Amino acid sequence: MQQILKGKPVADSLRSALQKKLAESPGGKTLSIVLAGDDSASHYYKEHLCKLAASLGIKAIECLLPADASTEAIIDCIEAVNNDPIIDGILVMMPLPGHIDAQKVSQAISPQKDIDCITAQNAGRLYLGQSFWAPCTARAVIAVLKHYDIPLAGTHVVIAGRSNVVGKPLIALLLAENATVTVCHSKTKNLSQLTLQADILIAAVGISGFIKPYMINSGSILIDVGINETSGGITGDVSKEACLKAKAYTPVPGGIGTICSMMVMDTLINKN
Repeated sequence: MQQILKGKPVADSLRSALQKKLAESPGGKTLSIVLAGDDSASHYYKEHLCKLAASLGIKAIECLLPADASTEAIIDCIEAVNNDPIIDGILVMMPLPGHIDAQKVSQAISPQKDIDCITAQNAGRLYLGQSFWAPCTARAVIAVLKHYDIPLAGTHVVIAGRSNVVGKPLIALLLAENATVTVCHSKTKNLSQLTLQADILIAAVGISGFIKPYMINSGSILIDVGINETSGGITGDVSKEACLKAKAYTPVPGGIGTICSMMVMDTLINKN
């Protein structure tokens, strides 16, 4: 029988654990959200995070800048937050406006307050196996697999996508679970030959319906990280037809995206 790996039960379990931890920790926590520009998805996610934080008793402070803000202006905002002892974590909303040097912005964040593991120090510790704090989306993928008791040791996991916030960190997280990992990307030849070998296929390419039925085997488990705005609504990177063929899959919406925001709070509360 096919299994739908819904995100809500995972998020609910995380919420319960976080509420317990917060009840045991006097003083509360404060998150700073840095957002430049008017990207609608970023503003929507920011509002969602603020509501979630409030529901947990966490304070969220917004640092909003105009679309024409300079790299230096954003860095000044981050440095002020770095030096504020009240702030426990910083989340910079991506993507930044095109003229912004995102790498400079990322490296301006204090590693101790880096919620999404985008500083070189935190990313390096992850890849060296010295820490398993990773970008929240990558951690959400691992959380859903563990929640549904999907074995990883000895499993062949194929990742479609090599971004710094999903594909690359998942390599380290999956290897730590003794999975065998193959990473595919836009230059991969004979892509379907590799995806057909996957016990677990993780799609994170940002293209609606990219994974088609002929690219998967009927025993595979599909983890869809994609969130794409289309005329027909929000879609994932895996086609509906491919989902119907798989042994199990995460829906979009209602899958990985449901867990990501809770992972932000988990990092804020438990990282340090």
